[in-house]
Amino acid sequence: MAKKSKVDLGKGFKRIYFALAGLWLFGWIVWAFEGSIKDGSDLFDFLSFMMMPFILYFILLFFIKGFKK
Repeated sequence: MAKKSKVDLGKGFKRIYFALAGLWLFGWIVWAFEGSIKDGSDLFDFLSFMMMPFILYFILLFFIKGFKK
């Protein structure tokens, strides 16, 4: 009989998500420090894109918790 794998896929996907979210945020921070933000509308765009990984995380968490027994 084969043993079950002790790999926690949820933890692995969570780490991958945080790594990608970190790269996303780093990219936008670099974009901001290069001087691309010049007026208020660009600042609003910057802040909305900075919040995107956090919003996506809580939406995905909501759906994943819905499938647990």
